[in-house]
Amino acid sequence: MTERGQHIILYGERGVGKTSLSNITKEIFDKHTVTSKITCSKDSTFNQLWDKAFKEIVQKFEISKIGFDSPRLESHFNLNDFKEKRIHDIGSVISIFSKFQDKRFFIIFDEYDIIENQQIKSTFASLIKSLSDNNENITIMLVGIGESINELIGEHPSLERCLKQIHLQRMSSEEIYEIIEYGLKALNLQMEASVKKSIVDFSQGFPHFAHLLAKYSCERALFSKSDLVTDIHFKTSVKRATENVHETIRNLYEQAIRTTKAESNFKDVLYSCALAVEDEHGSFRAKDLEHIMSELQKKETKLYSFTYHLGKLSQGSKGNILLKVGTAKHHRYKFRNPMLKAFLKLRYYKEKNGA
Repeated sequence: MTERGQHIILYGERGVGKTSLSNITKEIFDKHTVTSKITCSKDSTFNQLWDKAFKEIVQKFEISKIGFDSPRLESHFNLNDFKEKRIHDIGSVISIFSKFQDKRFFIIFDEYDIIENQQIKSTFASLIKSLSDNNENITIMLVGIGESINELIGEHPSLERCLKQIHLQRMSSEEIYEIIEYGLKALNLQMEASVKKSIVDFSQGFPHFAHLLAKYSCERALFSKSDLVTDIHFKTSVKRATENVHETIRNLYEQAIRTTKAESNFKDVLYSCALAVEDEHGSFRAKDLEHIMSELQKKETKLYSFTYHLGKLSQGSKGNILLKVGTAKHHRYKFRNPMLKAFLKLRYYKEKNGA
C-alpha cells in the first residue's frame, strides 16, 4: 500500500484465511483510504464488478455524511462522478480515478478465482498495468484460490513488476498452538498437552478446524465445571466439529458417498485417501492405499477392487474430489480441496472412537 503503482495478489489454498486477511486489511486502511470490497461470482463481468465497487463507495460516503461513519473523507468528494458514470471499459475506470488524484483508493476483489471468463481476467490484467503506469493513487487487491498466480491471472509476465505476490500458506503448528493458548487465556482454562497436540494434528494447518475443535473442547469442559480440558472433552467435541464444518465440505462428502447400491466402498476409499502418506506436493499413489483399505475392511484388499472408485471420485458426478496428476502410466492423486481431507480424518476418528 505504501508503494505507489504497486498492486496486490493474495493467493493460496482454500481455507487458509485469505478472506479474513483481506477483511482485516480493509479495516486497517478504512480510516484514511477510500476502500471497497467486492465478492466475485463465476458469471461476473468486468462492468458489473466495477459498478458494484463504485456503488459501495457511494453508500459509504452517503452514510458518512449523516454521521454514522467516523472517517470524514467525503469533503470535496463529488459522488455524482460515481453515481452517473457507467463502466464500459478500462478507460471508464481510469477516467473516474483520474478525477481524484488527492485521494487514495483500495479496492479488493475477493474470490477472483471463481471468474470463468478468461477475457475478463485479461481485461483486469491490462487495467492493473495501466493503473500502475498512470494512476498511482489506487491499489487493487485480487484474492483467490490457487497454487500460483498464473492460476488466477493467466500468463501476463508484464504484470510481475507491478504485482506484490502474497502466497498465504497453511498455519504452522506453532501458530495453531498460539490460537489455542490465546483462547485458553481468555477463558482462564488449562488444557492437557495431548489435547493441544490433537487439535494441532487434526487442524492440518487450517484455522477453521482449530477454532472448531478448541471451541467445542473448551465448551465441554465448562459444561462439566472443569477448568482443565481433557481428552474426554476433546473426544466429545469431535462430533460437533464434524457437524459444524463449512456446509460445502459436508456436501462434498455426502455427494461422494451417495450411491444406489446396497454396499459401497466409497467411504472406505475416501478414508484411505485421507490417511495415505503424501509427498511434498500433497499427492499419493493408488498402490499406497492397499494396506489402509485392508485394515479398514479387515481383509486383504487389492488395487483393482477400488480403481473404479478412485476414477469416479475424480469425476464431476462425485464432486471432482480427487485430482489425477502425472502421466497416464505414472499418475498420483491429490485432494482438490485439502480441507476435505482434514474433515475426513475427523470423521474417521469419530467413527473409530465412537465419538
